[in-house]
Amino acid sequence: MSIATHLLLGQSYRLSQAALELRTFTVSELGALTHISENTIYSFLSRLGDENLNSRNLTAQGRGRPRKRYWLTEAGTVLLLQQASQTLAVLNQEVSTRGAPELIREILSLPESEREALVTLIAESIPPKAAESVQTPQKEAAGKAAAVALPELAMES
Repeated sequence: MSIATHLLLGQSYRLSQAALELRTFTVSELGALTHISENTIYSFLSRLGDENLNSRNLTAQGRGRPRKRYWLTEAGTVLLLQQASQTLAVLNQEVSTRGAPELIREILSLPESEREALVTLIAESIPPKAAESVQTPQKEAAGKAAAVALPELAMES
């Protein structure tokens, strides 16, 4: 699986998590929460379909078509929870199969802007409670390991 695929999975995961968190939302609200473009959000909502998502027009303000407020149906909530679980399983399998060093090499080979976007995406995909559960010694150990591994991997590529 390529890094581009990871980015797409990450965007879908972030949108799913934001929709589940908000429960009722506009495209602008999802965009503000996830920093994902409105076109990508509209595609995400379109893929959900009518059986998973309800909407109503908001009172028009100014020019253009009226904005909509969306909310998940019960089936939509179940679908997004299942998809999020599957996405995490795929990513975990990818790390297990290919190993972290290979993924780090691939990330380091990306142009800087894509590398930064991927790091941001990964950081935003970690649920806050999971991030809080990582204890300080583990963080320090991970930082030391990364400081050693990343320069070595950068020189190899």
